[in-house]
Amino acid sequence: MANYNVAPGVMIFTHTEVPAAVEGQGIGSRLIRGALEAARAQGLQVVPRCSFVSAYLARHPEFNELVR
Repeated sequence: MANYNVAPGVMIFTHTEVPAAVEGQGIGSRLIRGALEAARAQGLQVVPRCSFVSAYLARHPEFNELVR
């Protein structure tokens, strides 16, 4: 699950979690990639208040233009 809030022009990620049984299988990364692509499609900027999202963004510069 990815918790986020949407405010005018921005998607604020607050928490990301996957079940312990599937941790380390890339599910969280796929989840966040999809959420970031949705933010891009909607013209939203992203505020990563979740450490997982921050780490993902650090590894994926193709989303740099979204970060506020």
